[in-house]
Amino acid sequence: MGRMLKRPSPVCEIKVDGAWLRVPADEAHRAYRDKPKRCPNCHGTVITAGSYTSEPRISLQHRKLHDGCRLIPRRFNGTDALHPEALA
Repeated sequence: MGRMLKRPSPVCEIKVDGAWLRVPADEAHRAYRDKPKRCPNCHGTVITAGSYTSEPRISLQHRKLHDGCRLIPRRFNGTDALHPEALA
């Protein structure tokens, strides 16, 4: 039986002291729960969500979907665009 490789955590940006920092989603979920989080691609608001199975996994979810973010493959229209409600 082969060993399963751990999937890397997706990355999001968190706002700390007025600056956006890129961090793994699992770190944002664990250490920065109360900080604003945004998608590194479209700058839309994201939340972290946990899957608490035998191997916990954190995912990112856009608060409001739009079709200009490649990180939302089912909605992406092929052209990158900032979210209509992008966080600055």
